Amino acid sequence: MGRHKIDWDSLYIIEKGKKRKLVDYPFKQLSGIESRLQRDIKKKKEKIQKLKESIKKEIISINRDIMLTKGDLTNVRYMIKEKSKEFSNEGITILRGGKWVRGKVRIMGKVRWVHIGSADKWGKESDEVLYGKIKEKLGKHFSKDRTTFKNR
Repeated sequence: MGRHKIDWDSLYIIEKGKKRKLVDYPFKQLSGIESRLQRDIKKKKEKIQKLKESIKKEIISINRDIMLTKGDLTNVRYMIKEKSKEFSNEGITILRGGKWVRGKVRIMGKVRWVHIGSADKWGKESDEVLYGKIKEKLGKHFSKDRTTFKNR
């Protein structure tokens, strides 16, 4: 069998924007062209590697930013969830002492005091009315638009 026939006139190189036949070049010049093309390939591969490294650094920086943003998003969602929580009657303590009627509620790990009004005006109201007033005041401060509350 042997090797397939090569059409030597069809082998060419593009130099300085022109298509040139390789057959027209002497051996030494072809050797020089070969080493130049190998250098070109090596330089282009090095350039690709540098670009990959710079992109990798940028990707790491962007991923770090994404992780920090996800942490912030988690914190914001947790705070929204906590502030939009429904307040039940069981978690509210009504204090009718002295001159004032107040409510005590534990929210986000802290005790919050809610001033309802004077004992003369609010002291004789039922617990349900006072719970409603406390929830109304808490709803204005801690949550989104709340017109209804759960009574438990």
